[in-house]
Amino acid sequence: VQLYHDEMRHHVLEVQLLNCVRSGRTMVAFGRAPVVDAQALNELKAAIFNAIRLGCPSDRTKLLLSSANTIFKLRTSLKVGNLERISEILTTVAVDDLCDEVKEEVKEVESFFEQRHEEAMREGG
Repeated sequence: VQLYHDEMRHHVLEVQLLNCVRSGRTMVAFGRAPVVDAQALNELKAAIFNAIRLGCPSDRTKLLLSSANTIFKLRTSLKVGNLERISEILTTVAVDDLCDEVKEEVKEVESFFEQRHEEAMREGG
């Protein structure tokens, strides 16, 4: 019975992490500031805290937790406009080491900032 309970708890943890990294996705459009959903950011923070508290028994949940941490840092930095932190995250994160559910979002944010940089270079020089 305990084993079943643990398996269910870990399944719920995985689903919670998955739902939180999928929802609240950063919306980027050139010419506009990125939009980050504050409520979804809080839910992601709670899911990360819960996963740390309960532990991650499988490689999949460990990958989800690591990816959730990365996307949380990125979304938080986008929300407050911390360009230095965003740049640091984008240059240090290995997209291939993230779960599939967040790869596209990271690539979109990366592309958005590359476009902004190129535009700034054209205007400045």
